[in-house]
Amino acid sequence: MAANGRRKSVSGSVVKPPPPSKLAQASLHRTLSDISLDFHREEKGLGTITEVEKAKCECCGMREECTMEYIEKVREKFLGKWICGLCSEAVKEEREKKEENGLEGALKEHMSACLRFNKLGRKYPALFQAEAMRDMLRKSTRRSQSISPKPMSTIHNKPAISRTSSLESRKEEVKKVDRMNRNGEEEVAEKKRRRREGVQVSLRGGCLAASATAIAVMLMATEKGVADIYGLPLPLNSSWSFSPSYQYVVGACTVTILYSLFHLCLGIYRLLTGSPITPSRSQAWLCFIFDQLFSYLIMSAGSAGIGVTNLNKTGIKHTPLPDFCKTLSYFCNHVALSLLLVLLSFIFLASSSLFNVLVLSTL
Repeated sequence: MAANGRRKSVSGSVVKPPPPSKLAQASLHRTLSDISLDFHREEKGLGTITEVEKAKCECCGMREECTMEYIEKVREKFLGKWICGLCSEAVKEEREKKEENGLEGALKEHMSACLRFNKLGRKYPALFQAEAMRDMLRKSTRRSQSISPKPMSTIHNKPAISRTSSLESRKEEVKKVDRMNRNGEEEVAEKKRRRREGVQVSLRGGCLAASATAIAVMLMATEKGVADIYGLPLPLNSSWSFSPSYQYVVGACTVTILYSLFHLCLGIYRLLTGSPITPSRSQAWLCFIFDQLFSYLIMSAGSAGIGVTNLNKTGIKHTPLPDFCKTLSYFCNHVALSLLLVLLSFIFLASSSLFNVLVLSTL
């Protein structure tokens, strides 16, 4: 073979390679043109992808998926505020009704209506419906007063019929709707007050139950046993009355029981009669002060009893005083349970005191 890729014959002459066929060249060109055409079609078919964001309406709070261009157009149209399609139609109708207010006045009117509906209509639909009926009746009454009544006797030559009776009936309907609205608001306020007073009575009952149970458990804390000290048997006799701290716990719980029982009976009586438990600020202040005093009393008694119980449990390390709770486990367990109930009674009193602060803020 020659250096340039040509073949040599046996005689030594150079033989040229056969040229490619025209059919292969045509098919190759056709394939290239088809590929380029497909590429052009795909480029033309792909459009620009726009980003979509969820925009929240500043009137009703509904969210819509919109492009940034559409959001900017709406804000330019409605004084920099973005509102949904329903709210925009409502603003247009409001503007047509009151042309003197303009776009800003119509937008403010619609936003105030949406705000009033979100605050009142969603929570209390009956009250919102009553208020809407009252507004409709007021508008119809004003419209009938502004338009002078036309006489109906132009044909039959009879005296004109006055419309005072219809106006009076509409006024009565407006008063009735106002009365219904007022009664609904009073009913909601009464339910809130009843719920609040029920919580207050429950706190008093919890404090009474915890204090009474603490006294009962403490009075049962008596036991006899024998302790082994250096191999010598030592008889032990334990009772709550031997410790001044435990006596202080019993006394504090007794006073707290009487105080809680008085408030519980008073609260139940006022709940049954329908009168408020705390009718004035002065009574609320008195309840708050006495709750604070009894809270400190029961807390100090519990702290004193916990100190003695801890000493009985651990003993004294620098002296050969043993752990009495190993021998007198019944006594120590009852005392510990009683002190736990004392702390629970303190929690009820502190919660009642905090509740009185909330009542003072509403009076």
